[in-house]
Amino acid sequence: MTTRSSFAILLGLTALGAAMLWFLTRPSEPARASLAIDSAGAVVYSLGAADAPLEVWVGSDYQCPDCRRYEEAEFPAIAERFIETGRVRWRVLLFGLPGHAEAVPATHGMACALDQGSVAAAAMHRGLFATQPEWSKSPEHLAVFRKVAADGGLDLASYDTCMASNRHAAAVSHSWREAQRVGIPGTPTVVLFDRFYVGGLSANQLERLLTRPPESH
Repeated sequence: MTTRSSFAILLGLTALGAAMLWFLTRPSEPARASLAIDSAGAVVYSLGAADAPLEVWVGSDYQCPDCRRYEEAEFPAIAERFIETGRVRWRVLLFGLPGHAEAVPATHGMACALDQGSVAAAAMHRGLFATQPEWSKSPEHLAVFRKVAADGGLDLASYDTCMASNRHAAAVSHSWREAQRVGIPGTPTVVLFDRFYVGGLSANQLERLLTRPPESH
């Protein structure tokens, strides 16, 4: 064997060893989502630590029955395993799909709740989904939203002023435009890394993706 051949083999073995070392020591949860969603000026409900190692987005519509089912069936386990443990920051981009006329004022009501802090926002978010069958396609939807606000302990005078002024109309519109810009195909959709998961992800599915993330597009 020539010296040149021996040197080439040595280089190959060194490169192989470096690749194996990277594979064994790489982080199991890559930092941050790679698909950039612009939250500025949109209606966004955020849960979890701002410095969590991973940010997961969800496109959601309060009038969407599948969004309600996802919130009630899958989200509690996700909150317990990923948000409360500091692994994930969960960010919900809220908007109204075409044909969901009542979702627009519902989203505005959520924006008014966000003005009153995280406790008020959490109560409004849960309440809007829980009462969806009552207000969806109902002429009394605004009265239902107000009752949700009252039951959630919101300051009703501030809530009424916010709703009457239509203060967050631009933010509600921007949320829909942002969902279109990034290409969210439906609701609920989880946005993780640079991929869309229409219908959402269960806690177990999310765990598998965090452990072995897909290759980027």
